[in-house]
Amino acid sequence: MTRSWSNIRNRSIVQQRHKQLEVQRRAAEERRARQQAQQEAEAKAKAAIEAEAAKRAVEQPAPPHEVATPPQAESPAQASAAAPAPAAAHAEKKYLAKFAVTGTLPQLKALKAFMEKEGMQYDTIS
Repeated sequence: MTRSWSNIRNRSIVQQRHKQLEVQRRAAEERRARQQAQQEAEAKAKAAIEAEAAKRAVEQPAPPHEVATPPQAESPAQASAAAPAPAAAHAEKKYLAKFAVTGTLPQLKALKAFMEKEGMQYDTIS
């Protein structure tokens, strides 16, 4: 009789261990599934961020390019007539923008006066 009780006890221990192993296996699978889902979500978020950054880069206009203006020979009358520009204007970068303007004659004269007042140089476009 002792032998049968020990067999029953051993079977019970083996069955319990199999149940424990099954529970551990399921927990490990669930952990892996959660980790995989988290990695996929992170990859999706990263792709969305990169797509948004690429979209912004496409939508942003390119910065204006700096243009070096060649020194112009001035007559002594022009040099003395020109007022010295403020020191702050020399420190800032200058940019070249080309555009055409359509407006009435008074509007165009006002634009010309504004550009001259601000110290902007302009040329005619042919």
